[in-house]
Amino acid sequence: MRYDAIGEYLEKLQGENSKLSLKTIGLIVANLPFKVDAVKYIQVAGTNGKGSTSHFIAAILRSAGWQVGLFTSPHLQDVRERIRWNGRPISRVDFAAAISTVDDIGRDLLRRRVIAGQPTFFETIFLAALVYFSEKKADWAVLEVGLGGRLDATSTLVPEVAVITNIALDHTQILGKTLAATYPCLESCKTSRTIWLV
Repeated sequence: MRYDAIGEYLEKLQGENSKLSLKTIGLIVANLPFKVDAVKYIQVAGTNGKGSTSHFIAAILRSAGWQVGLFTSPHLQDVRERIRWNGRPISRVDFAAAISTVDDIGRDLLRRRVIAGQPTFFETIFLAALVYFSEKKADWAVLEVGLGGRLDATSTLVPEVAVITNIALDHTQILGKTLAATYPCLESCKTSRTIWLV
């Protein structure tokens, strides 16, 4: 898929399959043609400050000499801002290639009836980040949670460290009416290494 067609492709995914669920994304991650656990992940959740915190962590890791991927959302001007490699946004060529790979994987899994529908806009870009970070042989990838955490695509991976910035009730019509429903790490987390930033 050429880069100039990517925008239209992603636009079609906006709003589709908008019900929050890890079913499709979990099946896709489990069937990716590379080992996702070859990269160490840091997941950053919270109501405010998670974007800045993600950038800070990525910068610290880069300063220590690691090869670092960064996945954030939303973007300000260009969707490629969401996927960064060692501080720089993914190139147009690499972005188009990663999105095309995700599309191919999704179509194959649909054909084989592993999944019932293509991934959402957010899931597609998240998967493109995983594809890109794998190809670049990242040491670490910092993943900013998109919405809440419990049913966010980034929660399909087991992070080395989970970081939770300040939290408050937000998007209650989507996430639920309690902090525990929104942020499952309040009760239990996939990793024992959880850092709270208050």
